[in-house]
Amino acid sequence: MMRHLTIRLWGVWLMLVLATLFSAWTAADGLPGGAGMPAAALAVAVGFAKVWLIGMHFMALRDAPPWLRSLFNAWSLVVGGGVTLLILL
Repeated sequence: MMRHLTIRLWGVWLMLVLATLFSAWTAADGLPGGAGMPAAALAVAVGFAKVWLIGMHFMALRDAPPWLRSLFNAWSLVVGGGVTLLILL
């Protein structure tokens, strides 16, 4: 059990590192074709995906009561999607 937990957390950590590198690359160079605002929106969306990963796996929301997990999922989706959409408008 403990080995599975350790492997899962290392996998999530690696995804977070890769997402951070992707966001840094996107913010620095933009997307191909000079799309500045879509690049910013993509970086924000990746940031909210990272928030969700951290909440679920490192803050134990994965094992939290269903109502709390659902509330966090809804918040991540609504706020993350809303901010991303506002950037694109």
